[in-house]
Amino acid sequence: AIYSLHRHELDKAKALLDDSETIIKKLKVIIGKHPHLGQHMQNALEEYCEACCFYGFIKDKRVPTHKELGLEPFTYLGGLSDLTGELGRR
Repeated sequence: AIYSLHRHELDKAKALLDDSETIIKKLKVIIGKHPHLGQHMQNALEEYCEACCFYGFIKDKRVPTHKELGLEPFTYLGGLSDLTGELGRR
């Protein structure tokens, strides 16, 4: 999604983010049943957050909140920190 955003392919980025959201929802159900697997998803959620924030910044000139993304504040801050690198590259 981030690569698509750098190439100004907003529709493709949105489709990838929507797919990611669907997968994350399914994984959260699995982690609810097997909490020990949760630590393995942390980096992926931060990357998802980074991509969503980058998309929001480019498309709407606003960054979504952690509540809008359904993320814990610690995970959100990790993704938000990574966003600065993408903004610099842009």
